[in-house]
Amino acid sequence: MSYEFSRRRFLQYVGAGAGAAVLPGWIGLDAANAAPLLPGQTILVSLFLGGGLDGAHMLVPTGASLHADYAARRGPLAVDPATTLPLGGENSLHGALPNLHARYQAGDVAFVRGVDLIGSTGFDPLSHFDKVDHVMMGRNASAGPPSGVWARWADGEPDNGLLLSTVGFGLPILFGGGAKRQATSLPATMENALGVAGAPFESLLVAALDDVTASFPASDTTLEALAARTGSAAMQLARDLAPVYPPPGVAETELTRNLKVIAALIEANLTGTRVYGTLHGSYDTHENQRADLDQRLFPDLDASLEVFFQSLTNPQDVIVMIWTEFGRRPEANASGTDHGTAGNVALVGPRVKGGLYGTQPSFALPDLDANGNLASHVAFQQVYAELIDRFLGGDSTAVLGTAYSQLGVVS
Repeated sequence: MSYEFSRRRFLQYVGAGAGAAVLPGWIGLDAANAAPLLPGQTILVSLFLGGGLDGAHMLVPTGASLHADYAARRGPLAVDPATTLPLGGENSLHGALPNLHARYQAGDVAFVRGVDLIGSTGFDPLSHFDKVDHVMMGRNASAGPPSGVWARWADGEPDNGLLLSTVGFGLPILFGGGAKRQATSLPATMENALGVAGAPFESLLVAALDDVTASFPASDTTLEALAARTGSAAMQLARDLAPVYPPPGVAETELTRNLKVIAALIEANLTGTRVYGTLHGSYDTHENQRADLDQRLFPDLDASLEVFFQSLTNPQDVIVMIWTEFGRRPEANASGTDHGTAGNVALVGPRVKGGLYGTQPSFALPDLDANGNLASHVAFQQVYAELIDRFLGGDSTAVLGTAYSQLGVVS
């Protein structure tokens, strides 16, 4: 097969859209350095609750004075302590999270309360887009080009285009902007993935890509060469990972699916991935908050997490970080809550020192900040620093630009 014919056929198929769906998510992919993790190497799963979880609806303030102020501000939206699951302190867990509660009782869950940026970036917005970016960057934007916390951590690690992998999440700034291409976005299913299903046009495209890729010297950095190499690498990876992917479950939710895929990839240990990412939501509960959280989101989160941990042969070196971009206003609106400040971060896994950390934000009027929001006491960067220094290995001061005190959450 001549190079010119292969090149023309490749451009025709991509131009017609046959390959367009797969290329953006894999652009720049280099999986050549992917290798199995060594025993004892740790894995973080970043589970983003998009939209801004009302932290007090999950981690209910049930201490006598705390609950009185909370109930006064929330009215009918306040969670009744009689329906909650006790945590042995001034908070209780929402009753729709029994599996998470059982893991807390076993010492494998830490709740960090009152978490926010707390002015460390000089910009503390309450819009989803700005706040998500600033939390994901974890440093003042003036410190350098936009880049995510885990992308900067990955810059100090050996080369591996799959070191950071998202499932069903695209590639947000949390995993992007680093000096090295260490991240890729994996699909939640390999069904109809190019190079896997074996459809006639896929077989032709795979053959064309292989021919074209072989015709470019390694030094060629043109868009055509990059697209060919990326497409070829993506299709080879899809073929390698397809047997690993679990079959779809009956009526499984999107979160259950994503976490099952991550668990299967961890079990297969082919990619060398140290940080996975996925998301759940939307937690943007301006209205119908009780129904959305109580009946749909919390039960799904609880069941999906349990499926994930039950799917792991050895969860000893895995931590799930459950976080959200911001909390909610102290007062309820008609049936929900508006964007606020202080939220919670939960860390789940055997390497966690279980318990309650930070300070429960008070709903009492004198304790609110100047804007009438719940006061924050823990910076997101403190959680990041702990995971970098104590769990993943790395220099949190270099990654975050500043040294942050740690909470002692990770053993």
